[in-house]
Amino acid sequence: MRIAYFAEIFPSTTETWVHHEIAELVRLGCDVRVFASWDSPPIRTAEETTLASLTRYPDAMSAKEILRGLTALARPGFLLQMLKALFSEPPKPRQAAQWLRDFFRLARTLGAVRAFKPQVTVCHFAGSRSNLGLMLQWLDQTPCVIKSHALDVFSGSVLFSTKVNQAERFYTISRYNVDFIASHYPKADPSRIRVHTCGVPLELLPFRPSLDLDQNEPPVLLSVGRLIPMKGFDVLIAASKQLIDRGFDHRVVIIGEGPEEAALKSRADEYGIRDYIEFKGYRTPAEVHSSLHSASLFVMPSLWDQKKNTQDGIPVALMESMASGTLSMASRLSGIPELIEDGVSGFLCEPGNHDELAAAIQKALSLSETERDAILTSAREVIENHHDTKKLTQDLLHDMETLA
Repeated sequence: MRIAYFAEIFPSTTETWVHHEIAELVRLGCDVRVFASWDSPPIRTAEETTLASLTRYPDAMSAKEILRGLTALARPGFLLQMLKALFSEPPKPRQAAQWLRDFFRLARTLGAVRAFKPQVTVCHFAGSRSNLGLMLQWLDQTPCVIKSHALDVFSGSVLFSTKVNQAERFYTISRYNVDFIASHYPKADPSRIRVHTCGVPLELLPFRPSLDLDQNEPPVLLSVGRLIPMKGFDVLIAASKQLIDRGFDHRVVIIGEGPEEAALKSRADEYGIRDYIEFKGYRTPAEVHSSLHSASLFVMPSLWDQKKNTQDGIPVALMESMASGTLSMASRLSGIPELIEDGVSGFLCEPGNHDELAAAIQKALSLSETERDAILTSAREVIENHHDTKKLTQDLLHDMETLA
């Protein structure tokens, strides 16, 4: 089966689940091509080298291709369908500008996409890349599959309801998202939305539970993610300060890059705990997996970002932690309670509450070996049953084959 993915920056250091999905489709015999909107980023791993070889970047497209694309898009029927959608669901000015930009992006890449002759297109997130997929469906009747995640759902995307109603398939990652869409997008038909979770490659995440936490003296609290407000790293730092004031010795390791790095380091300096917190920056997926196996507790203190009006979906880093056999803790937020049952497969805390987080960390690290073993085993079963990349990708492929 020939499958085209629309992407922005690709490969992406923050969308490893997309990488694994594509790799599994290729393993299953599919012919996959990725059409990126941005030039090639720095390639840092062998996996990224393979993914880049499947990708067509805009810097490889000629002016003649772009002109042909614009000519192809000048079909009255296509333009009328596009205008009808925009009038029925008027976009905000910024969204209208994005739609126009993506119209020209499709013109730029249309020749290469048509030469590939995809039987279906896949668009992760209902934002820019799904603009291309929906336009192509209108233009060439190529079935468009959209999978919505977090920012695109909570902050809104251009023609979001239209995408729910008209894309050949519209998936989202949690039941929470389905309910959110039903209550915030009255023009969208929630009966058309299917839940399809994200997954992790279990073969890269062997279950090696660390039952003897005394091997980490002091215990290591690990967190992984982009350094942005909704990840709640400042809450973790505040909880760490509280634990240190109580005489609870520990270390915090934060893996990831992002615009909040300087502010977070300043916060640790302000609290006088900078020596207890290590910012490790970007690490390859293999390095992250190794860090999971050496951590005492994985903490993901996500919260609602007031400025950007968004929140986490279900962080894949949590799935990796649970698969690996690392005790996991997260916020009771968004779809996360669909992944973690408090006290059964991990621990949940109220978002933004550093007092509760500090108390929960102490509780988690004081469990008996039997209690830890039961939680870690339950967590691994959740991932094996519901978040295995191979199973999820096979289900996705079977559904897409019905569209071709």
